[in-house]
Amino acid sequence: KNAHISMIARKLWLCPGISRGEIARSLDLYRSTVTNIMNSLIENNLVLEENEGEATPQGGRKPICLALNPRFGCVMGLEIQSDWCRAVVIDLFGTILFSAEYPFPGGDFSSVDFPCAVDSLVEAVMPALGNIGMPLLGICFGVPGIVDMMRGVIVRSDPFTMRDCAIAHLISRKYRVPVIVENDANSANTRLNAFGS
Repeated sequence: KNAHISMIARKLWLCPGISRGEIARSLDLYRSTVTNIMNSLIENNLVLEENEGEATPQGGRKPICLALNPRFGCVMGLEIQSDWCRAVVIDLFGTILFSAEYPFPGGDFSSVDFPCAVDSLVEAVMPALGNIGMPLLGICFGVPGIVDMMRGVIVRSDPFTMRDCAIAHLISRKYRVPVIVENDANSANTRLNAFGS
C-alpha cells in the first residue's frame, strides 16, 4: 500500500490536474485502489479536488481534477560549511519560501559539538516557518565530508574534525520529522529525489 501511495503522490506531483481514472490507467492500478488511497489523501489534506474535467465522447460523469495541496507542508534544507550556513525552505513543488545565510555558530566544531550547532541553525530558521504557516515535513542538509546517507551518519568530515556522527537520528528525534544528511556536493539532488517523489 505504501508503494502505491508513493506512486500516486509522485504522479500527482508530475501531472497536476490529473483524474483518478487517468492515474489508474497510467500506473496500471485498479480504479478502486486509486479511489481508496485518494480518499485518504484528501481527508489528510495532501490532495485537493479541483475543477471538473471534460467528459469523454462516450459520456458519463466528468472526471474530477486532482492536485497536491501546495500548503500541505515544507522542507528545510541546510548547506553547512565550517564558517557559514545557507538555509532554504521550499514547498512541495520546490518554490522557495525562505532563504537566508547564517554564520556557523562558534566557528569550527568538534564532533561532540556539531549536533548542538546544527540544532541551533534549525532553531534559527524556525521563526520563518512560523511566518510561512506550513508544517515542517523534513530537514535535509549537506556537509563537506564522507556521509553514509542511508544510516544518516557523517563518517568523516575534516573541516569539523568529526568521525562517525549519527546526526540524522539526533535531529530527527528532536523535531519528529525525517532528516537526510548528505555530502554537500550531492545534497541538492538528494533533496529533489527524496522529498520531490
